[in-house]
Formats: sequence, C-alpha cells, structure tokens
Amino acid sequence: MERTDQQSHQLYGKPYHGRIDIALEYGYDSPDSFTKAFLRFHGATPTAIRKGEAMIKSFAPLKIKLILTGGYTMDYKIVKKAPFTVIGGKRKIS
Repeated sequence: MERTDQQSHQLYGKPYHGRIDIALEYGYDSPDSFTKAFLRFHGATPTAIRKGEAMIKSFAPLKIKLILTGGYTMDYKIVKKAPFTVIGGKRKIS
C-alpha cells in the first residue's frame, strides 16, 4: 500500500518520471504490471492521474502505539532447593 502511494506522488514529481522509470525503481517486472497494480489500488491509470482526470488515494504512515499496563504486586519468598536439571529448547525468531 505504501509503495503504491509513493508511486502516485512520483507521477507529479519533477523532473518527469515515466511509467517505465517508476516501475523499475519500485521493483515491478514490467510497466504493464506496474499499471495493473496502480489501477487496482487507485482505481485509475497513471496517465489519468497525471492528466488530473482522477484522484489518487493517499495514506498517512501507520503508527503503532503499545501501552503496557499492570504491574500488580506479588508476594513471594526465597526457598533453598536441591540442585535440579533444566531442559529447554532453542528457537530462532526473526
């Protein structure tokens, strides 16, 4: 979504950016695949947008705000225990 939003703004940029230039810059296989994605997202072709015949969709950047609540008190005590073995697994998360 953000990629298509950036592309629409580049259509108005100076110097003139052609459909081929924009398609290659944003990683499309061809200008036709760029045009199809653009049309599907904005409901208009890049040419119609450039000519001012249609409106483009624009989205503000998504911001995620995380609030942690809690912090309840917990009663505990330290107890001496005999030695024991701990078994665990390892997993890489990326």
